[in-house]
Amino acid sequence: MKQDRAFIACIWVLGLLACAPAFATELSIGHEYVPGSVKIVLGKTVADIYVDANESKLAAIAAGLLADDVQRVTGKRPRVVTDPGKLGSHAIFIGSIGRGGLIDRLIASRKIDVSDMRGQ
Repeated sequence: MKQDRAFIACIWVLGLLACAPAFATELSIGHEYVPGSVKIVLGKTVADIYVDANESKLAAIAAGLLADDVQRVTGKRPRVVTDPGKLGSHAIFIGSIGRGGLIDRLIASRKIDVSDMRGQ
């Protein structure tokens, strides 16, 4: 059970890594775009939720539950995508470090920094 909670916490962190500088000051939810913010739903734009097809079943469940939550709050449902080639311009990534998927490729290319999460 503790591993499940840690994995879900990791999912949120990975999905929000792109706005790490914004969290250095404060976390807020807004209805307008602010530079450095994460756009989950803004106007007609809805971020996709990406989960690698080879990821664990738990990751796929978490992606579906997140899509459900976003729909409940905004009335708009994000697409859950398993093919990186089908991602839109905004996306939330759900997955594990070390499974060899897109998240690992993003880490290797230094597009995301997960140094604070290693060994968690």
